[in-house]
Amino acid sequence: MNKKNINGVIWLLIIILILLGLSLSPLLVINKQLEQPVIKEQEEITVEEPKQEEKEPEKQEQKKENTVQKKTETNTKKQNTVKSTTKTNNKSTNTVKKSTTTTQKSQTTGTYKITHYGWDCCKSGVTATGYNVKNTIYYNDKQYGQVRIVAMSKAMPLYSIIKIKNYKFGGDIIAIVIDRGVGNGVIDLLVENEKTASKYGIQKGVNIEVLRKGK
Repeated sequence: MNKKNINGVIWLLIIILILLGLSLSPLLVINKQLEQPVIKEQEEITVEEPKQEEKEPEKQEQKKENTVQKKTETNTKKQNTVKSTTKTNNKSTNTVKKSTTTTQKSQTTGTYKITHYGWDCCKSGVTATGYNVKNTIYYNDKQYGQVRIVAMSKAMPLYSIIKIKNYKFGGDIIAIVIDRGVGNGVIDLLVENEKTASKYGIQKGVNIEVLRKGK
């Protein structure tokens, strides 16, 4: 082939390549346009998923914190209610104790009057505790030994030991409460019989010391 033919072939190839390039360029543009939304969608999905994953644990933690706070508030309210109830009960208990103490003081302290009675004032000759006094005016106590016998009101518990001061028929004497039948402020001392009781009569303004209350 001569040079002219070769040049003609070259130019023909160049023209064919140019035409092919022009025909393929629209397709490339279309492919790029089609690929871009897919990439964007994938990017959006990959970006959104971790955000949702991050938010859900935060919400769960907030719910847990709110639940714990509510439980704490409820427990605090219950504790406050229990405290207020306990305070009220303590106040009422203290009031009862004070009133009881005041009543006991008014019934067991101060000045008394002494009266006398004999075993024959009643036919049985037995005290409120069942002790037979027909032949004695004494009682043998385990702690204080031989003591006199008296009757007092219910303000002084049975088997209490008292010391009667300045008794005009024997000085200070120790006695045990094993009988009833008299009112507050009265000590009824057992003597041999009713004749002796009438002889001794009543002594006023006597002080006592409680050595033991009850057994």
